[in-house]
Amino acid sequence: MPVKAVTATTLHIPDILRNWPWQRMLSPYYAVCKAESAAWCDSFNAFSPKAQAKFNRCDFNLLASLAFPRLDKDGCRVACDLMNLFFLFDEYSDVTNAPGVRKQADIIGVTLSRLVLRLVKSALLIHSSCILMLLLDAQLTATSSTFVASGIILSFVETPWASKRFSQFSRHKWLSLMRL
Repeated sequence: MPVKAVTATTLHIPDILRNWPWQRMLSPYYAVCKAESAAWCDSFNAFSPKAQAKFNRCDFNLLASLAFPRLDKDGCRVACDLMNLFFLFDEYSDVTNAPGVRKQADIIGVTLSRLVLRLVKSALLIHSSCILMLLLDAQLTATSSTFVASGIILSFVETPWASKRFSQFSRHKWLSLMRL
């Protein structure tokens, strides 16, 4: 059987950041929040030591600190924690079948709803609209979730307008809804 000649293919990947119009910004709290969030995430013992080392090399804290560079220290920490949790779930869902992933997503949805409600109340008390919007955006990425707050049920369903709609709420409106 004759051997076919193989020709090399060269791909040229453009430098898309060369003409990037925005300055790169990194949260000044990156190093501190990375250490705190990584220690918190490690405390779950979600992976074997080898897998945890690989997970930590990904540095999802850097992604959060680049995505939200203007948050205060508490906001940066929340962003790092959420980013780590998103990717922790991603790692587990990659090796699980569809029904298992659905079950994981349901558990995470309920837990995230309760956590977000507690953090929303805290964010309102410290006047941190950045944290509030970050948490609401995280919550709105779920297919559907329900908050139960002081007898008031708020259902959030993923829609293109949902984030915009909820961002129009004033701090006063949220406080009255949460009865704080």
